[in-house]
Amino acid sequence: MENKNIFRFGDKCTDSFIEFEKSDFSTWINSHYVDSDNCKLFMLLLKSSFEKMKKHGCTEFQQLVLETDWNDFLCENSEWTILEKYPGDKDIPSTLLIKCNIDIAHELVIDGFLRNNTF
Repeated sequence: MENKNIFRFGDKCTDSFIEFEKSDFSTWINSHYVDSDNCKLFMLLLKSSFEKMKKHGCTEFQQLVLETDWNDFLCENSEWTILEKYPGDKDIPSTLLIKCNIDIAHELVIDGFLRNNTF
């Protein structure tokens, strides 16, 4: 059975893709693949994917991040808001559920990728 809350967008020129999940007015990235030879195309795919998610009624983007990433660079941008904190233990790091307005989500996600040396 197909899940109607899962949306997958791909790039015709590369193997890059982004898979979103949606609940009510929120969306988040379930999985993604970035073709490291074509990062610019992935950035364009990310922007167009968020635009498509807006057409599906999404107004906010949520992301689960490591608390260390929050402390190191994400907290510098006031557009992110912490929704919930999940404490870690000796084997699992602490994480935070954060959100932002979907209109600027692609910019914030790209900034996070660049600052975390993901590309």
